[in-house]
Order: sequence, then structure tokens, then C-alpha cells
Amino acid sequence: MGAPTLKIKDELNYRIGKGKKKCLYCRFFHLTLLEISESRCDIIGLNPERAYRITYHNVCDRYEIKAQS
Repeated sequence: MGAPTLKIKDELNYRIGKGKKKCLYCRFFHLTLLEISESRCDIIGLNPERAYRITYHNVCDRYEIKAQS
């Protein structure tokens, strides 16, 4: 049931973020418009399959804060 976990997510220690350290604030985070808005990560992959979905409140070991504009 559900989408299988990607090997890259395990390798990057993809987990629930704490405090301000979340995918939402990472420079690799993207919202895509497929049939509905979904989150993707440049590192994990931008493919449209369900396994590539990420949630904004999670984080991985490659987290980098977005540059302030």
C-alpha cells in the first residue's frame, strides 16, 4: 500500500524536520503543478511519480537554507 520509499530518501536520512530546519526553507524545494500542487526536491528528483513527493515539514542531510532576496 502506498508509494515505495526511494533508496535516495534512505541515503539522505529524509525525516521530520525540527524548528525552522524544514524542506520549505531549503533551496532545493519546489512546488510543481501536476494534477494538484505537489512538492519536489532537486536532489531527490523531480519525477512525477508518487515516490518522489516530499512534504514541506521534513528535512534531509543535504538541507541548505534559501538565500534571502
